[in-house]
Amino acid sequence: MVLAASTHEGEEAIIAQAFRAAVHDPSEALLIVAPRHPGRSGTLRDELAAASRAAREPPVGSVYLADTLGELGLFYRLPMWW
Repeated sequence: MVLAASTHEGEEAIIAQAFRAAVHDPSEALLIVAPRHPGRSGTLRDELAAASRAAREPPVGSVYLADTLGELGLFYRLPMWW
């Protein structure tokens, strides 16, 4: 699991690409992206979908967009081994 918290415009695509490159077992991978400004979630969904796959390949791992205020504390409390 990777948590990218309080991200700014442009950072998410870089994070998603790095995540994709690092994933060895897609069935056990999870990227959680919590943007600094949740209002960007509509555009961000499309960017993350595009960055999570290479041309003609299925998405790698799961990506969760945390776009609700107050949600981040939950992710900070998740065990590191999850």
